Amino acid sequence: MRTLLVATFGTIVLAMSACDTGEQMESDSDSATGSTGDTDTLDLSDVIIDARDDEAWVYYDLESGQEVEPSNPEDSPTWDLAFQRFNIAVNGGTSGSGDVAVALVDGQALEDVGEPPADGYVTDNVVDAPEDMETTPGYAFDEWYDYNPSNHVLTPRERVYVVRTVEGNYFKLQLTDYYDQAGTSGYVHFSLGSLP
Repeated sequence: MRTLLVATFGTIVLAMSACDTGEQMESDSDSATGSTGDTDTLDLSDVIIDARDDEAWVYYDLESGQEVEPSNPEDSPTWDLAFQRFNIAVNGGTSGSGDVAVALVDGQALEDVGEPPADGYVTDNVVDAPEDMETTPGYAFDEWYDYNPSNHVLTPRERVYVVRTVEGNYFKLQLTDYYDQAGTSGYVHFSLGSLP
């Protein structure tokens, strides 16, 4: 009887361990792809986008908190933001047909922004492709970083942005880093929260 109880207890512990491992793997998988979960729970989630590719854009939908792959990005409602190295495009203006726009909120911390501003929204107006870190090509997010030409380090400015999405919803966003833990550039980090 005692042997049976020990064996049963061991089986339960192994089953619980397997469940925990599965949940951890699912959580790790979500964060690796930049997932933030359901819109109702988007309360200052952290997102990392691997934007290291010099030629390919990474498209992101704010409502779903997922990276997407639109077949025709210039005329697709499936994305709100796109990332390529330090460039951040919005699905509006010269970058897309989604009417996405961005407003800068000065003088407030991200957690203190409780509603979208009534005005001050801009969208992309890109005339030429960017040539280097000093170029201002006309993206709505152009001035999200400071660039140090002596050591080539990019540092996010302490700014809060409000993004109006393709669907007309609002999200607050602050860019927080451009490097991974090893110091590799092209990993765009931002904190994100939904607004009413």
